[in-house]
Amino acid sequence: MKRYESPQYLDFIRHLPCVVCMDTEVDAHHYLTKGSGGSDLDTISLCRKCHTEAHKIGITTFQMKHDISFYEVQRKILKTYIRLLEQHLYGREQ
Repeated sequence: MKRYESPQYLDFIRHLPCVVCMDTEVDAHHYLTKGSGGSDLDTISLCRKCHTEAHKIGITTFQMKHDISFYEVQRKILKTYIRLLEQHLYGREQ
């Protein structure tokens, strides 16, 4: 199965602040990897420091340490993205 890819969505993610420390220079962190069936929609915004830490200590430990859920954060980001697309496409808020 081909993984869903969206350069536009990744660009949107990179313009958000880090979900942990609010730094504005961020990476799009794929918390579900390609190998585990993840797609570009399975991303959150993490600065380089937090991104490196997440890979170093593992996502479960990272989420517990910072009291966040990558899944919940991703859902909120995706909802915002969809709302902005609808406003752009239809010129109204849903």
